[in-house]
Amino acid sequence: MEEKNFLDELLMEVESRESEQQLAYCDMLILRAKELKEKMEKNLRQAEEEKRIIETWLISKNLELEERYGMIIKKLEMIMTQRGEKTIDLPHGVMKIRKMPDRVEIEDLEVFMKNAGEELVTVIPEQIRADLQKIKQYIKRTQRIPAGVKYIEGREEFRLKIKEEDNNDTKSQT
Repeated sequence: MEEKNFLDELLMEVESRESEQQLAYCDMLILRAKELKEKMEKNLRQAEEEKRIIETWLISKNLELEERYGMIIKKLEMIMTQRGEKTIDLPHGVMKIRKMPDRVEIEDLEVFMKNAGEELVTVIPEQIRADLQKIKQYIKRTQRIPAGVKYIEGREEFRLKIKEEDNNDTKSQT
């Protein structure tokens, strides 16, 4: 057996200290990574809070503007109704009054399916479902509303299309 000489012992001691320093360095890096992660989470929380504050501010500012916008739309619709015109094309926009189509909604599918005849449903192999177009036609033809169905008569609706300045396109508004 070889005896360990002084240099070998010194080298082993240095390597041991080096290993300990490396582990201490790794632990220090882990601590720094933890600090950075906590700062990132804090920044995220702060940004979320700022976003909430901005959203609250936006809602309060736009609420007033939406009320004013709604009043303007109502005035425009009233003018259209008074004039009796269906479309008015102006330099900054187009105002229209259009009758929307009648609609039907199935309020109770079970009741409807029990009472519906062939003329009110569409049969797809392995599947039977209500045909809303056929139901509307049936109501118009017979003046009767099938059980389980809600009839919603189409009403006139005001539309405003604001013209964009850059390319003369229109932007639909209600």
